Amino acid sequence: NKLSDFRFIRSLPIGSAIIGDKEESTSRAFLISVRPRISQHEGRERQPMLEIDPELMKTNVKNLILEKYRQKRPLAEMEEVVNIANQEYKLKFSFEDIIEELRLDGEFDAKEEVKPKSLPKPVVLDIPMIDEEEDSLEEVELFEEYEAQEIGEAKFKGIRIAPIISAEISYDEMKEIASKNKKKISFRSEEIKGIYPIYYPLTMVFFDYMPKKGSYKSMSCFFDGITGELLIWDGKISRTVGFSEIYKLKPDDKWFLDYLIDRENPTLSDIKKETGLTPRKTHSLISSLESKGLIEYKQDGGNLSVRPKIKFKLVRGFEDKKLKKLNLSLNSKEISGKVIDSLISKNDVSKGIESLGNAKIWRTEEVYLPYWLVVYQNSKGKERREVFDAFRGKKDEHIRDIVLLRL
Repeated sequence: NKLSDFRFIRSLPIGSAIIGDKEESTSRAFLISVRPRISQHEGRERQPMLEIDPELMKTNVKNLILEKYRQKRPLAEMEEVVNIANQEYKLKFSFEDIIEELRLDGEFDAKEEVKPKSLPKPVVLDIPMIDEEEDSLEEVELFEEYEAQEIGEAKFKGIRIAPIISAEISYDEMKEIASKNKKKISFRSEEIKGIYPIYYPLTMVFFDYMPKKGSYKSMSCFFDGITGELLIWDGKISRTVGFSEIYKLKPDDKWFLDYLIDRENPTLSDIKKETGLTPRKTHSLISSLESKGLIEYKQDGGNLSVRPKIKFKLVRGFEDKKLKKLNLSLNSKEISGKVIDSLISKNDVSKGIESLGNAKIWRTEEVYLPYWLVVYQNSKGKERREVFDAFRGKKDEHIRDIVLLRL
């Protein structure tokens, strides 16, 4: 079921792909890791089949470089992206010029200067690595160095001071919660192999909001660093659903989707009467939103009814209570666990803020939301992993999927 959810697919880390093999007798799917590779065939030179737009290719190259930058890869790997593009598509991009453009755009902030290739040592980004061990986050089996049936403090090395949202569940309290969530199989309980702190990325946005009436207000909010959703309060720390899809839409698509969310299951005749749209424009809007997986339609008697495909949970501007009631305190402390890298871009944050009202962003800051990862092991040695929030000690299935994919 998760693979049918386009939001889950989009949350997969860069470098992963799902391949399906559908047959009459069986259907299988595989999750593989992929990366670009230069052809090793000697004496042969691949030629592009189509004429390439240099500006479009430069944009793609910039995006790949930014992805490596967020993964804290060395500059040598980023330069290789430019070399591949130049070799494969007969282009003449300058790595130094591209880096300078990214710096001017505020997307790239390497502390070391980009040095010519002739220097013997490649320049490495001066960014603290999450874990200085070679295994890092890319290992699936993270916890082999911990003995089974033993609960101890996480032994990850502290690496830097970072702003963390204050949690309420301590390590000792988490031990008790983890014990209560053991599963019994054939009258034998699982053992707890380890309890580890996990730090989930958020982007905290500080902005000035200018309402239609009254003076401006200085406010802040939090974007989920992986999904792009807003953090809200609905009795607990929660997230919007579908907000990250709406702020990326064109104005007409957004207006029409807002109408469908507010108006339950309108038929095509209802849409024509209530919106005044022509049949051609209605068909265009429906096709656009359906292609993005946001709406669906079904036969309703002699008419077609249209409705949102996902159950949206949204906020109506900066004055929405779900935003205003979210009250989180920050503490700067040394991180000593696994930190998940943020994927959200500054452009997405700007679009999200603009969609909620007239506001001007004056600062953004990456902060972290703590979770506890508990690893259980049964009598046969099989492991089970659960993620608990650090505020109520409750399982978080949605975050569990995102976290485990990145570990």
